Amino acid sequence: MRRKDFLKKLSFTLLLVILGMGIYYLYFVKETNEIPEKTEADYSGYEEERLALESFINRYFIEDGFFRTNLTDSPQGEIASGEDILSESLGLLMLYYLKIDQPEKFDVQVTILSEHFMNYNKLVKCRIRREIEKKTVNATIDDLRIAKALMMAADKWQRDEYKVIAEELSTHLLTHCIIEDQLRSYDSPESPKAPLVYYDLGAMQWLGQFNKEWYRLADINVDNILNSQVKGLPFYQDTRFLAENQFPAVENFMIMMHLSEIGIKDPQSLNWLKDQLRQQGLYGSYSIEGKPLNTIESPAIYAIVARIAQRNHDEELYYLVVNRLKSMQNLEDNEYYGGFIDLNQLSAFSFDQLFSLLAY
Repeated sequence: MRRKDFLKKLSFTLLLVILGMGIYYLYFVKETNEIPEKTEADYSGYEEERLALESFINRYFIEDGFFRTNLTDSPQGEIASGEDILSESLGLLMLYYLKIDQPEKFDVQVTILSEHFMNYNKLVKCRIRREIEKKTVNATIDDLRIAKALMMAADKWQRDEYKVIAEELSTHLLTHCIIEDQLRSYDSPESPKAPLVYYDLGAMQWLGQFNKEWYRLADINVDNILNSQVKGLPFYQDTRFLAENQFPAVENFMIMMHLSEIGIKDPQSLNWLKDQLRQQGLYGSYSIEGKPLNTIESPAIYAIVARIAQRNHDEELYYLVVNRLKSMQNLEDNEYYGGFIDLNQLSAFSFDQLFSLLAY
C-alpha cells in the first residue's frame, strides 16, 4: 500500500510540475522566433484628428510621394532639415499606409525606396535630397522598420515582390550591420554598436523567415535589453546615454514599444506611465529614479506611448496619453490646421507628424 501511495503522490507531483511549466511558458515566455502578433487594439474616437493631421501632412510635407523633414529649409549639413527625406520617414509612412489599407500609396513608397534610397551596400540611405546624388550610410533601425513594413504588406496584400526586397535587406544587414552578435548603427566598419533602441525585435522576427540567424540575434538581445532595465520603470541602461546620467524618453519608450511588439508585457512600467499621465505628463528625459529632468513635452513621446498602449490592449493608458497628444495638435482655424506645429516659429517635424498618425 505504501508503495502505491508513494507512486500516486509522485505521479501527482509530476503532473503539477508539468502543468506549472506549461503555464509559465504560456504567460511569461515569449519565443522570439514567432512572427509578431498582428493584433493591436484599434480604439475609436480620434478619426477627425487623424484626418486633419493627414490633410496637414499632404499639404505641407509630401510632394510626389517624398516626405520632407520639416517645414523650414537650411543648407544640407550634419543635421537633417527641410527638404531632406529620411529613411525613418519612409518606413513610418509605409507603416501608416499599411494601417489604413492603402496599397497604391504604399507602392509609391516602395518605388521611391528602390529608385532613390538604395546605397552602395544595397541598404537604405539614411537620408536623401531629390536631384542630389550623395554617398550615404544607412541607419540600421530604419532598414529594419522598412523590411518589417514590406513583410507585413506582402502578407496582407499577397505581394511577393515585397518579400524579395525584404530578403535582400536581410542579407545585406547580416553582412554589413552585425558585430559580435549585436547590431551596428550603420553599414561601415567604423560604426559603433547600435544603441538598444535600434533593436526592432518585430522586424527581426519577420526576417527570421529568411535566415534563422535573426531569431538567434533577437533572443540574445532581448535578454540584453531586459537585463538592462531599471526595475519597475520603462528605462534601459544603455551605455550610449549613461555618461549623461539621464534617460531620454523617446528612445526608452521606443525600446518598450519594440518589446511590446513581440508580446513582452511590463505591467509595472504601464502603471508608471499611467501614474505620470494622471499627475502631470511625460517629459523629455528622466533620472534613474524616474524623476523628470526637464519639462519638455513632445507629440512623439505621447504617440510612442499610444503605440505601447495599442500593443498592450491597455485602453486606459491609450485614452490618457492620446488626450495629451490631442492637446498639442493645432486644431485652430488657420492654414496649419491639423498639424503638430509651433506656430510662432513655424517649425514642424516629420517624426512628430508620422508617429502621431500611427497613434490615432
